[in-house]
Amino acid sequence: HYRSRRATVNTSFLRPYSKLTDEYILHNHDPEMKLGKTTTCVLITMIRISQSGRYKVFAFAFSTLFIFGLWRNGLGFADNSPAAQAFLAQWVKKNLGPAETRHKDAKIDPRIIQALDPFMDKPTPVMADDGALVKAIRSTVLTPPSNEPYNLTTPDLVDQSMGQAKAVREIFKEKKGGFFIECGALDGETLSNTLVLEHDLGWSGLLVEADPINYQNMMSKHRKSWTVNVCLSTEMNPMKVIFKQDFQVGAIAGKSSESNNIVESGQVEVPCVPLFSLLLALNRTTIDYFSLDVEGAEFSVLKTVPFDKLDIKVLSVEWAHVPEGKEALQKYMEDRGYYLYTSISDWLSLGDDFIFVKKY
Repeated sequence: HYRSRRATVNTSFLRPYSKLTDEYILHNHDPEMKLGKTTTCVLITMIRISQSGRYKVFAFAFSTLFIFGLWRNGLGFADNSPAAQAFLAQWVKKNLGPAETRHKDAKIDPRIIQALDPFMDKPTPVMADDGALVKAIRSTVLTPPSNEPYNLTTPDLVDQSMGQAKAVREIFKEKKGGFFIECGALDGETLSNTLVLEHDLGWSGLLVEADPINYQNMMSKHRKSWTVNVCLSTEMNPMKVIFKQDFQVGAIAGKSSESNNIVESGQVEVPCVPLFSLLLALNRTTIDYFSLDVEGAEFSVLKTVPFDKLDIKVLSVEWAHVPEGKEALQKYMEDRGYYLYTSISDWLSLGDDFIFVKKY
């Protein structure tokens, strides 16, 4: 809170996106980058203050002078890339709107819950290749690609990745008609690592998104790929988890089967299924590109992947929140026949990814 004798301005709206404030300012010591982060936060705060009515004139005048001063001194945002600017624009749109829109409750389709419930929390776990599980996923859980025209927020900026899609295009030499999996697909457009592959090169694939709100938004984009509103299991069997809803940093809060875990506001119970189960339901064992960004559960998910049964040629894996550390992640993938092609990082901490390529 910012407090003075005359005003109390609630800035808690910044909390869900601490990557835009605390994490960056505390851990990054590059003055130019810090200025970019601080600039973002100050302007967003001024926008929110301007919504209070009483301080509109003050906020508008301050923001105008602030921007003018930065411009005169040749300073400003540290990253002027189209992808970064598009993210900031969409972030402001999504997070400075009415609170009831940002935090509305949403649930998984009851038909999905009903189809998967028989396989959850069994004394003897149901394995990923169980025929009945695969059949249930195929018939009820998966949603086929859309036949309608794209409905994108920024149709002129198809590649919103932080460099992952560019690396994939280089590796495959502009290959057409490839197959991808994107886990942590958000709304199917914002920061998407696969949209440009689908749009420009005719790729198709599977988009996995656990957050029901994000999934509803993704369906409105009319992606030309299969979609599924579940999370990837961190075990070799289906499971239920409590998922913390947060547009760009949603994450698993814990197993719902654990007695100390209670679903709170801003959380939702989500079924998780192994990646192998989803691919068997799609009759796919060869994957050109696997994008994995699940805010800390990446290593656990990778440990469930039967690399001896699947041919995954390229992976991008976010390492920023992996508890075991990025070195352990790199060694794990190298032990499974992959080499580190490149590492991608950006000032917003939105693209801290390793790109792995299969050696043979």
